[in-house]
Formats: sequence, structure tokens, C-alpha cells
Amino acid sequence: MDDEQGAKMRKILYVLGAVALIIILASGGAESLSPTAVIFLALFVGVPVAIVILVIRALIRVGDKPQPVQFVAPTFGLSAGWYPDQQNPAWIRWYDGTQWTHHVQPATTPPPPPNY
Repeated sequence: MDDEQGAKMRKILYVLGAVALIIILASGGAESLSPTAVIFLALFVGVPVAIVILVIRALIRVGDKPQPVQFVAPTFGLSAGWYPDQQNPAWIRWYDGTQWTHHVQPATTPPPPPNY
């Protein structure tokens, strides 16, 4: 999520929180809650909701940030083909004979047959 989207999300959450607080105060619900009920609501409602929100935000952030690809494998003397990926050993990466490409596949996948 970029900064502009994050700011919009925070504004929406603040507004929703303020609306919920106004509804509770206007209905008189805050006066009738015992201290035990407040603790119960905080622990069994507030904490799980906060955790779900944090997990969703973390997943959104992880999905939005593509990792830059850096290849440090020596390329002299290599012919075109699939080679172990230097960044992730679970993958193999295609070398086109002049440079590393963005094409990857699991290392357990057999490479396609060569084109003769």
C-alpha cells in the first residue's frame, strides 16, 4: 500500500471508530457497562479484531512490495538454459545466453526439452 492509500485507510478507520463510539455513548451503553464487561469486551472482542486488522494490513503490504531481483551468478561460459536461482535455491532461473531473465520455475520441475 502506498502512502496515499495508507492515509485513506487510516481516515476510514478513524471515522468508523468515532461513529462506533458515538453510537455507544448515545445509546447509554457506556453507562450500563460494568468494569468486568469492559474488560471482557476489550479482551475477547477488541483484541481479536485488532489482530485481524493487523494481519490483513501486513498481508496487503507484503503483496504490494515486489522484491528487486539481483543476480550475482557469474555468466561467463554459460550457455542458455535453466540454472539454480542465486536468490532462492527452491527455484531455477532461465539464462538466455546473455542475461538472467525473470522466468523462474520450481527446482523440482523438469526443464522443458531444448529446441533444436
